[in-house]
Amino acid sequence: MKSIVRQEYWDNSYENVEFKVAENNSDITNLLDQYISNIKNKSVFEFGCFPGSYIAYLGKRGAIISGIDLTPRTREMTHWLETNNISIGKIRLGNVITDKNSDKYDIVCSFGFIEHFEDWKTIIDLHDAKVEKNGIVVITCPNFLSPLNWLYHRIFDWENLDRHNISSMDMYLWEKYLLGKKYDVLFCGNIGSPKYWFDTNIKNQRINDFRNKVTIFLNNNIKKIKMFEGNKPINAIVAIKK
Repeated sequence: MKSIVRQEYWDNSYENVEFKVAENNSDITNLLDQYISNIKNKSVFEFGCFPGSYIAYLGKRGAIISGIDLTPRTREMTHWLETNNISIGKIRLGNVITDKNSDKYDIVCSFGFIEHFEDWKTIIDLHDAKVEKNGIVVITCPNFLSPLNWLYHRIFDWENLDRHNISSMDMYLWEKYLLGKKYDVLFCGNIGSPKYWFDTNIKNQRINDFRNKVTIFLNNNIKKIKMFEGNKPINAIVAIKK
């Protein structure tokens, strides 16, 4: 099983990305704070861990963090984490799908990973294989499943939309699958305040300028337009392995 996105795209996209710890009170860190407590000295593993903002956030709270990613700059993460006084288990450069490492962890997560694969069940199986009994699985992805969000990205962000498999973004299907594996689901739904964004600029400057203006208008007026209120930007699930 391969990602629907060529690895070369990620390598080029991440070439100049700066490492940073995720901010307090962001959509995803609020989710982590709400459902993951007493994290000191707990082991955390992230699939697709580069550039590591969210596991670094958990590391700052006392977790011992590990992860795997194919992006070559993953090699740089260990030094960055060490300079931030974050405890490290193993940060490995490798293929998530073919990796044979059998270590297990208290918390296994991925942020914006599952939607780049057609076989989302296999991705959840990978999480399941890595997490200890009574451990926690956290999975998030952008909410392109919402019709209005999908329409926005189809019109203004089509190249980015095509890098996402919409059928893999349904958190209620994730929930049904995890319940079948005897997990207790702590949370399943959308998070964050409605907002619109696009991934990359395009060469046609007129189209690019128009897209910028529409996006700014939507984000400035989204609270006034009731039809947009339910379009939270992130799909998420948090579940405990029983």
